[in-house]
Amino acid sequence: MNIPKIPLLFVFNVITFPAVASHLLGGYLSYRWVSGDQYEITVRLITDNSSQVSGGDGTLDFGDGDSQTAGFNVSAEEIDNDASLLTFSVLYTYARPGSYEISYTETNYNLGIVNMEFSGSTPFFITARLETGSSVSGNNSPRLKLFQLQRGITGVAQRINPAAWDEDGDSLSYELIVPREATNRQIQGYSHPNDSAVYNDHERGNEANDGIPMYSVSPATGEILWDAPALLGEYVIAFKITQWRRIANDWVDIGENEVILINHIVDAPREVSVTHSVSQCFDDILDVNGQFLIDAPASQSYTISVFSDLEGALINSTPVDPNEILTFNTATTDRIALSLPSGVVLASFRLYRVIITIETNSKTVTASWAFAVGCESLPDDVSPPPIIREETCDELVVYPNPSHTEGIEICLPVVMDEPRHIRIVDTTGKLVFEKSVVLSTSTFELDTGTWPSGLYILQIDRSAWKFLVQR
Repeated sequence: MNIPKIPLLFVFNVITFPAVASHLLGGYLSYRWVSGDQYEITVRLITDNSSQVSGGDGTLDFGDGDSQTAGFNVSAEEIDNDASLLTFSVLYTYARPGSYEISYTETNYNLGIVNMEFSGSTPFFITARLETGSSVSGNNSPRLKLFQLQRGITGVAQRINPAAWDEDGDSLSYELIVPREATNRQIQGYSHPNDSAVYNDHERGNEANDGIPMYSVSPATGEILWDAPALLGEYVIAFKITQWRRIANDWVDIGENEVILINHIVDAPREVSVTHSVSQCFDDILDVNGQFLIDAPASQSYTISVFSDLEGALINSTPVDPNEILTFNTATTDRIALSLPSGVVLASFRLYRVIITIETNSKTVTASWAFAVGCESLPDDVSPPPIIREETCDELVVYPNPSHTEGIEICLPVVMDEPRHIRIVDTTGKLVFEKSVVLSTSTFELDTGTWPSGLYILQIDRSAWKFLVQR
């Protein structure tokens, strides 16, 4: 794409597209299992409040040859003076198990997007892949807990993380993509935000002015780093979320979502900064600690929104519920700290995150911290498994925990030729499983498909481990 660097914004401003709807600033699809092969499919769209187009009048394709156009029951929530969030849901039943690419198309992106040619006439297209069948029955796609219009400042590194959360406990990985305008067609004339075409001095485009600008996503936390924006205006950011589930000792790709975000870059002073915690592995739950330090002007007060997928943990002494966003105020706190009370059940080899956002007058300030217990390292690519498992365990481990599947895997620190006595009780002390087995490997699989939801205690010899079964 050959776009002159200096007159770029001017060219977009003078081009017009008569009778073309132009209003969309982001969106994604999600699905929730209802029963059998019936799913509730939800579309979320961010629209420009200055547009005369109401939005939500596109086509929802269910991926099996059937579709629905308009007639949706759309609800609108104003995010701020510039944008609104539109949401609607449709119940749909598939005739048979299979792999389905659900998609939603609407006309069009907002006019004048910097890293896309002719955005005002480019169809807005989002997808979600749904896998159905016995091994993934009842799967739900991840939802974005901090989905909003993003803002950044020229010359200042920006971090973005809409906090994807999977209620089934599946592992998630993230990958930057080129957005599409149809099922088999990428947008022509799209450039990643750090492309040389949208910089006056690309060789010194980062915040330190000593190197080319970076644009990357952490496959583990989902945090996108753009270091740093240059030209004013709106940019399209697109990424893919992949769900991974351990089935028959293998990590299996069981679904994905493609997400579109618009990032609005302005020229303004930096109002708030956050010192990031370093993502890391811990040997033991007792070693877990981390916090964010926030520097905000004393004369102004901003709301801090906090998400964590570690249920039962404490954020600034407030219990975490992944379904809710905790809010604090920079006028009353200068730090966000995580602590783990004794009752928290922490699964080994699973990634946990704390994500915060602060909306200032001109910028979305985001910080992400991730940790895991019992792992060798956090991943540096998107290959499964998202958390690298050791071949053996330093301690007794039950995985996955919580378990939403039909079974659990028990990992033992020592393999022995002599019988091991395995015993499982519920919280009332009732015995639900007991067996003596000889283990030739460090892992042992147990079918829990008929067990009711609840907390269980596994006992092997003198070791014990708590785990949850959730249906």
